[in-house]
Amino acid sequence: MLEFVFDTTRAVANLISSGTLKRYPNVRIVLSHAGGAVPLFADRLIDRSEILAYVQKAQAGEAAPPSPETLERMMRAASEDAFELLRGLYYDTALSANPTVLSALQRLVPASRVLLGTDYPFAQEIGVRYALNGLAAYEGFGEAERAMIESGTALTLAHRLGPGKLESPAVSEREVKHEDWSTNET
Repeated sequence: MLEFVFDTTRAVANLISSGTLKRYPNVRIVLSHAGGAVPLFADRLIDRSEILAYVQKAQAGEAAPPSPETLERMMRAASEDAFELLRGLYYDTALSANPTVLSALQRLVPASRVLLGTDYPFAQEIGVRYALNGLAAYEGFGEAERAMIESGTALTLAHRLGPGKLESPAVSEREVKHEDWSTNET
């Protein structure tokens, strides 16, 4: 029942440790459910490959053992890199519009990286109501941030649809042509 939260977190950890997010910096990824446990485990989602390679060389006698200061500097650099990558992702509020999750998410990214998510059609009307009421009740966001989350971020992400196509909150599939999504613009 709760695996989706950890599946998302594991996927993000894999995107970081495999170097995928660094290789494809212009890909826009929206993580459902506020990124799962990503906001809570952000400090642990680092790429340790450079550190492990250094330690393995030292163990093989190919390099001097790293000093504690060197390891600390490498960990700090890896953590800063990971936070930069995590701040480049987008997060939706599906089943996550509560003070615990929203405050963790707010510490990680600005409102311009958060989108309204309702988990529709799985949660139906209750999911929509939960998301909207949770956002409205959360005191950590001001009116401008709430407006950004409720529509602004999504409009920014969907800018390729062209001006005026997203003025209505509900865009029918007939209005969106396949070629609108297939451009190579960033």
